[in-house]
Amino acid sequence: EILFEEIRQGKPVVINYFASWCPPCKEELPHFQKAYESYGDKIQFIFLNAMDGQRETKATLEKFVEQTEFTGPIFTDEGLFSYVFQTNSLPTTVFINADGTLANGYLGYVSESVLIENLEALLTQE
Repeated sequence: EILFEEIRQGKPVVINYFASWCPPCKEELPHFQKAYESYGDKIQFIFLNAMDGQRETKATLEKFVEQTEFTGPIFTDEGLFSYVFQTNSLPTTVFINADGTLANGYLGYVSESVLIENLEALLTQE
């Protein structure tokens, strides 16, 4: 169990809730990989896998990571995220300001331009 505050460390946060079998999740992954590489020193990224034990298991996640060569920090979730944010949509992306307040959120695919726009907004938020 990891506490959100331990991960956040006073920085803005992006949470991307995804599953390996989700086509739009796979489609947006390269944008998030690129953003993680470019902004990872200023913004905390949390890639939260929707682990249900049926379609999404530890084995399917490991295979997905191996095939995509994704390097972002992946955590697993067994329903708490969808409960807290009241969503079952995949992907879901949440942008959180450095002070811990919600900046923005998207249900579904996030384009590279929308992702960058939101990351820049997090960095300029006072």
